[in-house]
This record gives sequence, structure tokens and C-alpha cells, in this order.
Amino acid sequence: MRKSYVLDIGLLGEYVQYVVHSSVDDIIEMIDEDEAVGLQAKDVFQFSSFHGATYAVCHKVFQSGNGGLRAENIGKLLLDDGKERNKVAYTKYGENHAKFAEMLGLLQSYDHYYYLAAIGEMFLYIDEETRNLLLIRMAIRTKLVRSVLKDANSDFVDLRQKLCFISDVTYKRRVSNIKSLFKFLMIRSNSGELHRRLGNVVV
Repeated sequence: MRKSYVLDIGLLGEYVQYVVHSSVDDIIEMIDEDEAVGLQAKDVFQFSSFHGATYAVCHKVFQSGNGGLRAENIGKLLLDDGKERNKVAYTKYGENHAKFAEMLGLLQSYDHYYYLAAIGEMFLYIDEETRNLLLIRMAIRTKLVRSVLKDANSDFVDLRQKLCFISDVTYKRRVSNIKSLFKFLMIRSNSGELHRRLGNVVV
């Protein structure tokens, strides 16, 4: 499976502008009106670098020709510091970053190969401010963030209790990533409602 689309930069650019100018408060209101989200362990993301799981992974996949990369190959491309790792380390690193990028909608996967989605390719052409505005809205639509925001509307959310289906070891490994994403949302978004709800989350 190779790239099966011709990127219409003009049309996709219009779509991106529509998304980034959409009100975060309106998106949260739609989350409230939606049905409750059932979470599974696979929805609790993990990454070592937010930049690596967003811009960098898109850039690396694009540079490779977007012909499909396994997690191990993505790990090798991201960990290009000259240090040698074993196959398991490369695979795990690549998988964590690729899966989060897929949750955001930047990558897509088929038969254990990852490809750059159209929005992921467009992500490389827009400026940093627009990327951040887009990331805010893409992050809010991930299952974990949607579920937390919905619950945090009327009460405090104990994140450990909410994620009781994963082990303590796994939680400790992943909670720093969740906190870093929440911090990104708090810093980059000017939505008072988003700030209020994330302020109700106890991690």
C-alpha cells in the first residue's frame, strides 16, 4: 500500500484554516453531547518526545518516500543519534510515537505498516503557530482526552482511578506523557473552559 492520493494543498489548506479557527469551547460542547467514551489500555498513549510523536515522525516518514514503514524502521529514523540499540528498543520507540501520531490523525496504518496521512503531510507545510492550533484540536479528539474532559465537566477526575484497568507500573510509565499533553493544552490554548476542566484532573 503506497500513497493513494494527490495532495491538494489549496483545498487541504482551507480545511486546516477552518479547523484551527473552530472554537475549542464548541468542540468541548460537542464532546458533552456525545456518548460516553469507553477506554481501553491501547487508548492510554506513551511517547518519549511530543515533538518526535508529531512533527518529527511526519517529517521522517515523508522523507522516506511514504511507502510504508514498520515501527522498527520509524524507531531507527527517530533515534538517529549515532547510538546503537537492539531491535526491540527501536520497535518499541517507533511504535509508541507512531501510535500516538495515528491517534492524532497524522499517520495511518495498514498491516503493521505506517503511512503519512494527508493531514500529516499538510502538517509539514504549515507554520509552527498553525501546527500548535491544529494539535490542540486533534489532541482533544483522542479518546483519552475526550473522556477526561467529559467527566471533568461537573466533578474532579482522579486519573489513576479512571485508568484503573492498567497496572501501577504502566500508569507510572505513561502518566508523564499525559501530563505533558495536558500542559501543552493549557499553555497553547486560550480556552477558559478547557483550562477549567483540565484543572479538575488529579494526576
